[in-house]
Amino acid sequence: MAPLKPMTSRTARALAYGSLPLLLLPLGGLPAAGQTVVNLTNLDTALMTAFAASGSAPAISLQADTRLDAPNLAVSLSPGVVPGFAASALDQRGMNVVNAIGQAPNGDAQPVMLGSAAGPIATPGTVEINTLLSAGASPRIADLLSVGAVEAFSGRTSLTVGNTNAAISSGDPAAVGANGALVPFAQGNGSALVGGSQTALNSGNAVAVALQPGTVVVLNQMPVGLVANGGVAVAGQQQGYLNMSAVNSLLAYAGTGAATVLGGSGGNAGAQVAGNRFNTALVAGDVDLVLAQKADGLNATDTTFQAANRALAFGGNLGGLGLDPAVRTLGQVATVAVNQLALRPDGAAPAGNAQLNGQQSMVTAAGGSSVIPLVTNQIGASNITAGGFVPDSGVLANSRWGSFANSVGVPSLPQPGVTLPAPMVNGAPPASDVAIDRIGQAIELSFNAVDAGSVAIQSAPTGGSAGFSQVSGTVGLAAALYPSVTSAGQTLYFSPQALNSAIASTQAGQASINTASQAYRATVNTIQSQSAILGGFAQSQQRVDFGAAHIVGSQEPGLGGYTRVDPYTGATAEAAGVGPYSLLVGPSASLYANNIRALTALGGSAEVRGTQQQTTAAVNLLATTGTVDTSSAGLISQTAGAIDGFGSPVDVQRGFSAVPMQTVQAASGLSSGSGTATLTDYRQDINLVANAVSGGSLSGTVRQTGPVMGGISGPMETANLASVFANGRGAVTLGGASDQTSGLQQVSMTINRIESAGVIGSAVAPVAIQQASGSAPGVVGTQLGQGPANIAEATALGSSGDATARNVMQGVSISLNSVNAGGTMTGNLNQLSGGLASGTGNLAVATAIGCCQGPGSANATLVNARQVSGQSLNSLTVGALGAGTINQAAASRTDLLSANRLLSQASAGVARITGTQVAMGSVNIVGTSLR
Repeated sequence: MAPLKPMTSRTARALAYGSLPLLLLPLGGLPAAGQTVVNLTNLDTALMTAFAASGSAPAISLQADTRLDAPNLAVSLSPGVVPGFAASALDQRGMNVVNAIGQAPNGDAQPVMLGSAAGPIATPGTVEINTLLSAGASPRIADLLSVGAVEAFSGRTSLTVGNTNAAISSGDPAAVGANGALVPFAQGNGSALVGGSQTALNSGNAVAVALQPGTVVVLNQMPVGLVANGGVAVAGQQQGYLNMSAVNSLLAYAGTGAATVLGGSGGNAGAQVAGNRFNTALVAGDVDLVLAQKADGLNATDTTFQAANRALAFGGNLGGLGLDPAVRTLGQVATVAVNQLALRPDGAAPAGNAQLNGQQSMVTAAGGSSVIPLVTNQIGASNITAGGFVPDSGVLANSRWGSFANSVGVPSLPQPGVTLPAPMVNGAPPASDVAIDRIGQAIELSFNAVDAGSVAIQSAPTGGSAGFSQVSGTVGLAAALYPSVTSAGQTLYFSPQALNSAIASTQAGQASINTASQAYRATVNTIQSQSAILGGFAQSQQRVDFGAAHIVGSQEPGLGGYTRVDPYTGATAEAAGVGPYSLLVGPSASLYANNIRALTALGGSAEVRGTQQQTTAAVNLLATTGTVDTSSAGLISQTAGAIDGFGSPVDVQRGFSAVPMQTVQAASGLSSGSGTATLTDYRQDINLVANAVSGGSLSGTVRQTGPVMGGISGPMETANLASVFANGRGAVTLGGASDQTSGLQQVSMTINRIESAGVIGSAVAPVAIQQASGSAPGVVGTQLGQGPANIAEATALGSSGDATARNVMQGVSISLNSVNAGGTMTGNLNQLSGGLASGTGNLAVATAIGCCQGPGSANATLVNARQVSGQSLNSLTVGALGAGTINQAAASRTDLLSANRLLSQASAGVARITGTQVAMGSVNIVGTSLR
């Protein structure tokens, strides 16, 4: 491996400049010869500086806000009289951009060429880019001038996009209001169809540039505000007044007929995409880059990033016609990205090289949480409820739904499940089938990320330090959507609903979900390259709280001990800018990422087939398929602090109930009936990684420090739940394919992992690796859950229904401090555990509660089940060991419980189990990767 390229004098000057407090550069004047300078800011410094110099109180408050609102509204209304029909099919796009270079109207990057070309003798010119987004803390004028004025200077930025597409059928044409609204409701039999795609994107501080080879680039991106120092703008921890909101809504509503949300046609799926980006950069070319991407000060109460997609097909079936609500061929994607750097080769070159120094940081004052993204995807097909589309109930729902109804021009639109009467035919509800078919939902949260593609990254460390670092303080994330259940205006309790939720529910008839995928991914501090990672890099994270807030309906009054945060959704949105959701920031909650549920209340069949759910969390990830080489001058340092809310208990005292991270369910008959319940061809995966380094080969120095005492609490308790239930006489079926390609539940947690496909170290450059987890000796440093990670249950409660589970597979793996090499390892390794207490495992249950039927009915069967549970502490797996010293120590109490359970119970019929169970535990292991 070639030695690291020495730091150039230009790089040294840039680093020195970047280490100073950033002052807002003057927009006038000429740059130095061969230098290109681009300054973009929406901060009004001239106004504030002039006022501060005047020494007198203003006559009016100073206003320097930036507000961009981009709403789109399409509503199709029909009275619902035969042959009444309401349809709205179109694409809606909204986008807001502040401080951008090279960004296309659709949000894609279109790099702009900057800088001068290199001549035969001259070197390329330098490029300096500053994008400074106004997010002022609005200090009182009195604080700035020491006078008695109380007016405030406002330097906030707000970007909102709201796309609403609705088709509403059934209204009284004789009572059309002056504005065209259908005021009272009738009982016609018209249907409603809404379709198309929706895109809502907000971007602040976005740069896409192409540069000549060898160009030195200084790039600064951050929020700024005015402080009490004469009006000078600096980067600091008080800048947090920033709002970004992207909300997409699709509604098909038929009070008496069929309602359909059709995302696409001809085999092509439609999409709802909602995203917010802050501090993003794409740099193309072989450059010398000094980066300062700062999101410091974007806190949990003053900053709001909302990305929400909601789609509802509601058919009230008032006429008893048995018409069917459905949502088909729709994808939903909600994203929030903060501090993102992408490196690409020059032009059409297949690969490139870049020198990277500087920092990405996301911290707040006094250790408080950074901005908590409000992200959710909600899909509902129902004739009884609005579900997560409007997550309030009772009096609150009337107010919330009324605001939405006004925004679409139908103020008297009945609230599903609240004011809409339940239809009855001969004393029973009519059958109405509901369906969700071919849908996908994804949530992507990314903080501090470097994606180098095919570019090799090289930092310039000195004295064993890191040339590039990623720093995050407390990263707070929303746990779940909690629709409230109220009575007499008082909140009784909160019913949990996942951030990604797809629910098909009906009173009577069939509820089905076919081919659905859900993914939740949250990453903090990631560096990735397909070529190589060379030099010194540091990644540190203070805390990630996956349950820092609850998402509730915007009419929910809040609770003691919580701080209410309301994203602003635009001046033309419902309820004067308050959208469908709010955050309650407070006591720890539990992440509920994905939910797929088919429910029929009064005896029809419920079916869920072909589903996939995935929850991924990664903290401090450095990965390449090529070489990782720190050289003697650098090191890779990864420090992971606390990880909370990844399956830990919730605030039950305030009415928030505990939930798994992922659920897939089919339920028939909450009270009676003869319908069946089927859940087949499902897969659930959960992966948590903290501190991971991987490459084709590894040389140099690596230090990994995992979460300390209390850092992880309960992530392995009931992480995945797959459940079928029938309360009447019908049978229930659960499981996967006979080849075991589905019917899988899997949970994996890895802390401190180093992997190399080839060698680790060499005779001329041995490695020095240190891995530490837990806390001081004598104390249990890391405490995990005490219950099963995966639960699969088939329950038939009727008099004669069978409960059958086939080809159920469950696996759970926990690993702390591991090194794996496909080739030889040469050098020193120290692995130290400060203690681990962990109880985890798998549970599969088949229960048939029949009575008085004799053999052949009410049987409980678990066939071809497979359960694997394993935990590992301090492990080394290599092809061979070269010269060096290996130290492995479990220095404190170690308590590992890995349990598998298969239970079959038949009250009247036959109970049977077949399959395999494997449970493993290991402490201090050195093994071989050769077989």
